[in-house]
Amino acid sequence: MKRLLLLLVTLVYLIPLTKSQTQLTTAIDFWAKTIDGELFEMFPTLDEGKLVVMDFFSTSCYSCQIYAYDFQLAYEGFGYNEGNVFFIGMNYNGDNEQVRVFDSTYNITLPSVSGLDGGGNKVFEAYEIISYPTVIVVKPDKSISAQYIWPPTVENITEEVLSAGGIWVGIPETANQLPFSIYPNPASHTAHIAWDKPFTQARLQLQSIDGNILYQQELNRAHTIQQTQSIELPISGLENGIYIVTVSTDKIRFTQKLVIHHTLK
Repeated sequence: MKRLLLLLVTLVYLIPLTKSQTQLTTAIDFWAKTIDGELFEMFPTLDEGKLVVMDFFSTSCYSCQIYAYDFQLAYEGFGYNEGNVFFIGMNYNGDNEQVRVFDSTYNITLPSVSGLDGGGNKVFEAYEIISYPTVIVVKPDKSISAQYIWPPTVENITEEVLSAGGIWVGIPETANQLPFSIYPNPASHTAHIAWDKPFTQARLQLQSIDGNILYQQELNRAHTIQQTQSIELPISGLENGIYIVTVSTDKIRFTQKLVIHHTLK
């Protein structure tokens, strides 16, 4: 009995570590309806020459909440589904209203399919998804080029989509070449933003996930006396959650996600 319990516990911990969360290498056709009532058809979309990137998620999954905005940023960077890449969220076991609340909470505007009302549960079963979040990339020839992107950060998603032939149409640099970084991230008591490219004038903003500006600062050449500089972000009074850090000039705008998780002292 003890051996059986040990085996079960071991399996529970091994499942999330499985390298590919779908065993399929070729896409399966399906149709589903988004929470806005729009019809999505898999093979007709691929036949248009588009890549399809699917985020299999649950509204109650903590990791799904953490990485939801990364998927949104990738969707924006590849052209809001107007380019050669189509992003869609595929929910499990939620209804339209639950997914709508999730999308509103985490500032998601890409197409989403609920599990119960839109057909998401059937897609989960067809693609043999065993955990979430699972992000996969399907090429126009119907081959699955990425069975499991982990962690599903905007940088990792962008890299896989570019490798599959996706055309980046957003900000002029790919996500993993942003000229600034946030550390540590997730952050507990302190967080810093650092940059490695000089600039003359820029604006730094820290926003909540719903767009409220919590802090902003004008940055000028005095901040770039050295090749690399950094400043501390004021996060001590903020609650645990997801925040958006933006650095913008009159020509370009760079955005990164900051996760705050205050730990016990």
